[in-house]
Amino acid sequence: MDLLTGAPAPSGKVNGSGSVYLINHNTDNTLATLRWSLNNVKMSVAEVPFEAGGRKYGAGSFIIRTDGNPSSVRSDLNGQRLFLACRWQP
Repeated sequence: MDLLTGAPAPSGKVNGSGSVYLINHNTDNTLATLRWSLNNVKMSVAEVPFEAGGRKYGAGSFIIRTDGNPSSVRSDLNGQRLFLACRWQP
């Protein structure tokens, strides 16, 4: 472990492009923070595990469709990923 010499810089990012963003449920408490930080974004929650694009997603994963959401949804997610250090898969 090393002492930080500056502000932390999380490496999370929004990958690719598409009409649906998937955020894997990984039991991290910050996912609840994400949900309430994006209170203007409509989200669904997966009831069972599933696979998409060759990746596995757990039950509880967030499913965010661009249709029916603000046009700023991608930039909203990008802003939150810096705080949460998560990766989203569109």
